[in-house]
Amino acid sequence: MLPSEEDADLPAFCRALGVPGLADIHTHFLPPRMLRRVWQYFDEAGPLVGVSWPIRYKWGDGERVAHLRSMGVRTGRRPAS
Repeated sequence: MLPSEEDADLPAFCRALGVPGLADIHTHFLPPRMLRRVWQYFDEAGPLVGVSWPIRYKWGDGERVAHLRSMGVRTGRRPAS
């Protein structure tokens, strides 16, 4: 089974691989003003990126958390150092 580009297909893809899920390792939850700046930077192809890289999930925190959970992400906690 090839990976899909659609988030809704992620749980089935993980089941087909026999793994309980995947970890989202790069999700920003920042103060609103800073988050807008990060999104703007990527929308405008900032100098470190060089190409347009639009953010697909310009939603509020609650909506983003719900979406991550719908894909099987179970926690946002970092392991203790």
